[in-house]
Amino acid sequence: MPELAAQTHVCIVATPDSTVTPATGLYETLRSVTSLTAAEDRHEGYARPFEVEIVAELAGVIESASGLPLIAHRSVDEVSEADVVIVPTMEFDEEGEWKPGRYPRLVQWWCQMYVRGATVCAACTGGNLIAETALLDGNAATVPWGSVNGFRRRNPDVEVRSEEVLVISGDGGRLITSGAATAWHDLALFLIAEHVGPATAQLATDLLGLKAT
Repeated sequence: MPELAAQTHVCIVATPDSTVTPATGLYETLRSVTSLTAAEDRHEGYARPFEVEIVAELAGVIESASGLPLIAHRSVDEVSEADVVIVPTMEFDEEGEWKPGRYPRLVQWWCQMYVRGATVCAACTGGNLIAETALLDGNAATVPWGSVNGFRRRNPDVEVRSEEVLVISGDGGRLITSGAATAWHDLALFLIAEHVGPATAQLATDLLGLKAT
């Protein structure tokens, strides 16, 4: 029998500061690719292109920033390797400020994943947390316009391109940041095009209602 096409293992990282729609939207979009993969992007012995899971510091139910629940399938301690890790949109505090230093365990885990070959992605304000890894230092990134000044102040060694919706940088293009509130669409379409094929990304745009910003 022919070998199955390799899956791309994606971990979406949830925290109590996460917003639900980007996290679940990325999860459902990437999982749905199997049923709408374009014929020209299919491989012999075809398998589900993405293996997607939500992970967190602890497995189980997390109350998100809006109060709605997110369910983490596994703890990050149970994940030793991944192809893609994504930090979805996160809310700031009541003063509209990003408070660094709250998730050192996750920061350490992202660094480990990157060293082991993972692509590290951030949607919208998730870039503020990724910046705490120092992986973006000396590289380019985009963040939402409302958080540009604070981001620059905290991360002077990052080249901020806030006018761009999606910025790909780092060794082998393995640091990806998306800036606008709905830019998780752009991130999802990029990952589909990169790991499955451009025809499937176009189908996702047409059938799932995803819109590039």
